[in-house]
Amino acid sequence: DVAAFVGIAKLGSVGSNSGGSRAISTYRYTQAGETFQHYGYSEHAKSLSQGLRPGSYATSVEGLSGSGAKSGLALPHANPPNAVYTVTPPSGTLIRVNPTTNPQFGQPGGLPEVEFILGTPPGSIIGPNPISGGTP
Repeated sequence: DVAAFVGIAKLGSVGSNSGGSRAISTYRYTQAGETFQHYGYSEHAKSLSQGLRPGSYATSVEGLSGSGAKSGLALPHANPPNAVYTVTPPSGTLIRVNPTTNPQFGQPGGLPEVEFILGTPPGSIIGPNPISGGTP
């Protein structure tokens, strides 16, 4: 429930959610002008125009190749991403910041990730922008 997340956001938490990290995770609210990168697929552009779904992930790391994103973010898909989307959530969007993605899906992880607890609204995502090392 949202009230529980609000309390957690004020206190911080240790988390090990699926796709997450066992390191200390911090729940917090975004600040005006913060941007993140969502590595995905160009064919998802239409659905992403509606914003990220609750529980979706992004990272603060820019400039990754498709294979670099798959490896460093331990993405579950067989094919590496072929696009990156810039996410600019409104100020006050609840996120969980993991300093280090856990190894999983046969990938080492290791890069920082951000989970959008309640998602993001329509208009908060720009893209897709093609990246190298992805599957067309």
